[in-house]
Amino acid sequence: MDDEKRCGHCGNSVPKGYTVCRGCGANYRGNPKTLSRGIILLIFVIWISSHIISRSHGSDIITGILSSLVLIAVPVLLIRNGLRKKWYRFNA
Repeated sequence: MDDEKRCGHCGNSVPKGYTVCRGCGANYRGNPKTLSRGIILLIFVIWISSHIISRSHGSDIITGILSSLVLIAVPVLLIRNGLRKKWYRFNA
């Protein structure tokens, strides 16, 4: 039992280490679209954040850093969800 996992679409048992279900053809993988969107958004947010912080003066620097941290949370969540493996089927 420990050497198998269940397909998220059809429920068939899939041997451990396999990434394609023999029953329905679903693939066990991360989501590359979400991952690439998260990386692009992270690069953009870092670029925007550097401009916010560089134009801040005095106590505004802390506000700039805090707003940058909040902005970075969204792409980090997208990247994390893109790396999380799930069952995907192209025909479903």
